[in-house]
Amino acid sequence: MEKGVSEKILQSVKEIPCEIKAGKYTVKLAETAEEIRQTQVLRAKIFFQHLSKAQQKSAETRDYYAHHLIVIYHDKNDGDRVVGTLRLINSDYLPDSERFYSQEYYQFDELLKANQRCLELSRFCIEEKFRKGSILLLIWKSAMAYINHVKVDMMFGISSFPGQNPQEHAPVLSLLYRDYLAELDVMPKPVKDAYPVKELLSENIAQERQLPTLVRGYLKMGGKISDHYYVDPVFNTIFVFLYVEFDNFKDYVKEVGRS
Repeated sequence: MEKGVSEKILQSVKEIPCEIKAGKYTVKLAETAEEIRQTQVLRAKIFFQHLSKAQQKSAETRDYYAHHLIVIYHDKNDGDRVVGTLRLINSDYLPDSERFYSQEYYQFDELLKANQRCLELSRFCIEEKFRKGSILLLIWKSAMAYINHVKVDMMFGISSFPGQNPQEHAPVLSLLYRDYLAELDVMPKPVKDAYPVKELLSENIAQERQLPTLVRGYLKMGGKISDHYYVDPVFNTIFVFLYVEFDNFKDYVKEVGRS
């Protein structure tokens, strides 16, 4: 067993065809301890620099049960390195004793019961100098190939916005609340101190193009959001819960796979 990841995860990697090569980039699932180490170093640099080593380790305990989609940049002078990543926690590989990261903040048992195979997308990040459209599209296309192969019934995650001032994101949250609010009977419920999105509603509603790329991807597939948001002072973000079920995204996944 490689350090930091379960043997079951490692054995499954080669059975999931989601590798994409484009120019100097390769997008694939991490399959060695070194690739996972580089992934964690990149995330620490982007998300966790202000945290202690112990806090960083605690924040990443679910890595052991996760697939890590990574972008490798091939440099003829400096060699290969991981410059982007997206963590995929598949319910098939998550022990019954463990929970998804999102469950620390939201209760969505009704959705989990209604969907057999669930996938949490989290810890999405790209090294700053590589943040351009081509890499975003490569990661998204590879993620869709993964989803299509493992036959996911529902995918979900925490969608974050920078800063701790909710009013700065009122136009975006107003758009999401107006057009993409979850149905009441399956509404994810906050389990800690959270705030109603409806208290932020603004007449100045954002345009779709102003949404983060990953959020737009969810919404194109029929994504829905929670009616409460959190303010996270540790990671300096505001976030909501976002999910999409298979009946809404099956055609989209096939379309992306053909493109």
